[in-house]
Amino acid sequence: MKAIILFAFGLLTVGQLKAQQSGLKPGDEFAIQTTSIETPAVGKKVTGTENYTFQFKVLNITADSTKLECKLVKAKIWQDDRLYRINSDSIRITELNASNLLTQIILLQGPVNVVFNAQGKFMHTEGVDELIKQATQPWHLLDNVLAYQKPNIDGFLSMALNRMFFEVPKEKLSYQSTWTNANTKTTYKVTAIRGSLLDIEPVTQDKNGSLKILLNEVNGLVEDAKLSYTQTGVPDPKHYVSTQNIVYGKADASVIDTAWLNMAIPLSYWSEWFKDKTGEIDSAKTYSYFNKYEPIYKTDPFFVVATLSKANSAKSDGAFQAYRGLLAKTPNKYLAGDYSHLFNKLQWAADVNPDSAYNVIRYFYKDQGFITWLQESFSQAFLNEKHEVASQLIEKLNADKQLGIHSLIYPMYLWTMAKQQPNNAKLLISSYHQFMKMNDVYLHKGNGTRYALLTYKMLINAGKQKEAEKLLEKTTQTLERFKADTLNKNRYTDKNMLAYAYYLRYQSVAKTDSAAALLYLAKAAQYSPQNNKEKTYSSFYDRAFLESKESYGDEYINKLIATGDIETALKLFADNITANPVNLADMQKVYEKYLPNSNFKDFFKNKVVNNWADAPAFELTGIDGKKYALSDYKNKWLVVDFWGTWCGPCREEMPKVNEFNQELVSGKHKGIHLLSVSCYDEAPAVKTFVTNNNYGITVAMSDNVIQKNYKIGGYPSKILISPNGKMIDIPFGTDWQSVIKKFNELYAAN
Repeated sequence: MKAIILFAFGLLTVGQLKAQQSGLKPGDEFAIQTTSIETPAVGKKVTGTENYTFQFKVLNITADSTKLECKLVKAKIWQDDRLYRINSDSIRITELNASNLLTQIILLQGPVNVVFNAQGKFMHTEGVDELIKQATQPWHLLDNVLAYQKPNIDGFLSMALNRMFFEVPKEKLSYQSTWTNANTKTTYKVTAIRGSLLDIEPVTQDKNGSLKILLNEVNGLVEDAKLSYTQTGVPDPKHYVSTQNIVYGKADASVIDTAWLNMAIPLSYWSEWFKDKTGEIDSAKTYSYFNKYEPIYKTDPFFVVATLSKANSAKSDGAFQAYRGLLAKTPNKYLAGDYSHLFNKLQWAADVNPDSAYNVIRYFYKDQGFITWLQESFSQAFLNEKHEVASQLIEKLNADKQLGIHSLIYPMYLWTMAKQQPNNAKLLISSYHQFMKMNDVYLHKGNGTRYALLTYKMLINAGKQKEAEKLLEKTTQTLERFKADTLNKNRYTDKNMLAYAYYLRYQSVAKTDSAAALLYLAKAAQYSPQNNKEKTYSSFYDRAFLESKESYGDEYINKLIATGDIETALKLFADNITANPVNLADMQKVYEKYLPNSNFKDFFKNKVVNNWADAPAFELTGIDGKKYALSDYKNKWLVVDFWGTWCGPCREEMPKVNEFNQELVSGKHKGIHLLSVSCYDEAPAVKTFVTNNNYGITVAMSDNVIQKNYKIGGYPSKILISPNGKMIDIPFGTDWQSVIKKFNELYAAN
């Protein structure tokens, strides 16, 4: 749940206000309880809440300031999709996967001092550094995580505590009194008086919200307040209600299980407790830790699952077998919601025992990862020889009535049954009829189009040409619908499959109808991936099963050139290079073979690069304080590397990026420059990371706009920008260094 509720309340009450001199005295104790509730703008379902209780004791009052001891004694953050992210009454269910939660965890460990000026405005904190040092000493936090804690705590307290006081005029207030705040220009009115308590509201409430305040005129404290506010102008508007009330004396406080935190936080990604000097998981430290805490926390779900993750990351002989052994004895219920461990356990169980695999599936089948396992891993068991355990498991799942996954299983089941009995023509025809009447739910959820095309191939091999053609036609029509549905999140995968369906149709008539064959091949080329976005990961597995190609553009180009349609061929040729830049060298050979009298370099510059999108302008600040703009690299090739210190694959790739940058600095690849853009990071943390690793890369900090303008969907990402300001993105895992070198060879920078 975002902090927008606390922020909004602060703005409408205290953020820019000045309170009257407080009537508090040293030794006074009170607590402030706050609650923030989030619901959709339309509807009543609660989607998130935040509850905090702060305990205060007045330490000192002068003419200029008031100093209070402050301690967070209760904290609960709840979200409907993840239940409690933190619950101080039951700290063991806290999520240890978001570093901003450390703010609350640290503040629950002990008090700090907060200072307000004479007008009741929050000024600063005292003792935060000491509390952080004391609380985090057993945790061995990463430097960049530790660096965030002081500003995070100060910001959190400033926002939360600015609501304690409220401005009123110096004159005695009476019923119906009104006044206007000089800073906010808001006019307030006393709507009721109850002894020393004043009911206050704005004279004109905001159309999207309302505010009510109960002020204690004697001590200046807001004893009760309620803000209702509705977000507008966003795709998913929310309604927020934020309340505050005071308890004089001591409030109920949570008893924090510090021993559990000291065990758990070193297991989180915030900590470097397990790492050696190279940054790898130290197996000796790992097993020493296990031996220390396993007798105490062997039934604690967090401990069991977190130690699995550390064991899986350890680098030593026998580490893999140790992880596998731990995973085998981990109760499945502990793994619920943990994709990677459930995936691994299911993968191994499916190799040896169908009943064990089924028991894992009971905790996994609702996760999207189960479909990934089903279609990308489990299905491979049926590619070659008969797999007895896999066959028993798919029969069990197909017959299952409890889990409700028949639509996910049935298409694969039909194919495997026919495949395992290749001489059973009756069974093959039965599978054909089932696919012919199969509805879209089964065809989509169960990846039925893949298995329909596999069944088509079996029908062809069995001499059932008539049935095969009908099945191919129906599958093609189905894929056309799926591809055209813009709400279909798998439509690019379906489009890739459709390309192969048309290629099969091309093959089926190539010898009998050359005109129709060329039209089908054109469709196959048209529906082949045209850019990186359309190259879906799951399509790789479809190709492995179907023995299809990623693109049929090159084959279509060759056909067009052979028929003399050079103009169309060259347009497709340029599109093919843009979609598959890693194949540029091979495409150059094809071009020069068929067009020996043409200049490929001119073609690449004028027909390929000039058709790329324009690179959006940017100006960023580097960690060295200098400015870096796109215009600085005019007439040069530029590699823009989008990454973050929080990104594992980015950190893993960084030594190679740095090595390439060293080659650029040495002048080995003239005309090429590299700019690293750190996203969702803080400059001090990035600077520390770069310095500690002796990287010489030029690093600029994202302005949180550039990655949106460049449509960055994952990290790390590489964008190559041409000397004339055009851009192309290179997918992760591609040899981008070879691509940029080849680009520079064909289109030399000035």
